[in-house]
Amino acid sequence: MTPLGVAFYDLLTDAPITDGLTVSARASDQIGAFRAAVPTPSGVHAISGLPVLRNVECPRPGSGERLELDDLPSGFGVAIDVIVEDRYGRFLPTAMRIVAPRRGLVVAADALAGCAALAWSVPDDMPMFLMSGPQRSVPASSAVVRACLRDHATMAPAAHAVLVIETALSRTVGVADATGNVLVAFPYPEFDVTTLPGSTPAGSHGIPTAAQHWPVTVEVRWDPSELSFPSGVDIPRIHSVFCQRPGLVFPDDAAAGAPSSAGVLQYGVPLVLASANTAADRTSYLFVEPAA
Repeated sequence: MTPLGVAFYDLLTDAPITDGLTVSARASDQIGAFRAAVPTPSGVHAISGLPVLRNVECPRPGSGERLELDDLPSGFGVAIDVIVEDRYGRFLPTAMRIVAPRRGLVVAADALAGCAALAWSVPDDMPMFLMSGPQRSVPASSAVVRACLRDHATMAPAAHAVLVIETALSRTVGVADATGNVLVAFPYPEFDVTTLPGSTPAGSHGIPTAAQHWPVTVEVRWDPSELSFPSGVDIPRIHSVFCQRPGLVFPDDAAAGAPSSAGVLQYGVPLVLASANTAADRTSYLFVEPAA
C-alpha cells in the first residue's frame, strides 16, 4: 500500500492544482535528503519509499502479504514532513507535518492539526490548499490587495506573516514570502446597485462598475517565535504559520501601531497597502510589529 497521498487545491480558482508542483517527504525527526513523491495526471502525489514506513509498504517476511492499515497497532503513526514547491511560482512553498500512514488523501485538517486553535474550525473534508505567491497573475475578476511588510523597528522583512483582509461579507488571508511581500486575492464583494434619483439613466444598475468601492479592515498575524521548520529547511510548517498571534499595524509610520487598519478597495484597481508619512528610505512599506 502507499502510506501517504497528497493533492492540492487552489482556493482562488476553486479548482485542484494538477501541474507544476514538486512534492517531497522525509521523516520529521530526520535530517538529510527528502524523497520525491510520484505525481499522477489528476494531481495526486504518492509518497512512498520512506525507510520509517517500510513495514507498511513491504511484504511481511515469508508471508508475501502486505500490512494493511487495519493490521497496524493502535496509535501507530510516524510524523512526516512534506515539502511542496511550485515550479511556476504561482504558490508559496509550503511545509506540512503529517502523521502517516493514513487512509485517503491528506486534507487541510491533517496539515493544520498541529495548531489547536485551528483544528476545530477546519471542515473535515476541506482539501489541502496552497497560498498564492506575491508574483502570481490574478484574474481581472478578482480583487487584489498587495503589501510589502516590514518590521517597524528594524525594517527587516516580516517573513511568513499572515495578512488578513476583511470586508463586510468575507475574511481572506494571504501569507508573506521570505521577503515580506504578500498577495491577498479574492472575489469582489457584492456590487452596490443603489440608484440615486437622476444620477444614472433609467434601466442602468446604479453606480458604474469602475466606481464601485468597498471599505476593508486590515490585520496582521506575526509571531516568529511560533514558527517551526523542518531541520535544514527555511520553509515554515503551515500549521505554525497560521498559529501566529496578532501583531500591530502602522497605518502612519509616525504614529503608534494599532491592532487593525482601514482601507478602501476599488473595482479594477489593486489596493497597495503602505504606511503614511514615511521617510524617503521607508516608502512603499506597510510597517508592522510582531506579537508582544
